[in-house]
Amino acid sequence: MRAALLLAFSSLILTGVLTKKSGYPTQHDGCKIWCVFNHFCSNYCETYGGSGYCYTWKLACWCDNIHDWVPTWSYATNKCRAK
Repeated sequence: MRAALLLAFSSLILTGVLTKKSGYPTQHDGCKIWCVFNHFCSNYCETYGGSGYCYTWKLACWCDNIHDWVPTWSYATNKCRAK
């Protein structure tokens, strides 16, 4: 019984730690990563444990399954001030 509870508790902890997300990764100034070619975005996203491509219409990198701690762009928290 104790082993089952320990296993369930450990699983819950690991689920929160090992989560992945998708989105537009941001630079230190809060702006999306600018791109034209898929190769750049693919390499960039792979460094954060995921995969990605250049979303041509927005000229920005989109990453899938990157680590949860990687900052991504959000309309609600947008801090990018385009020059």
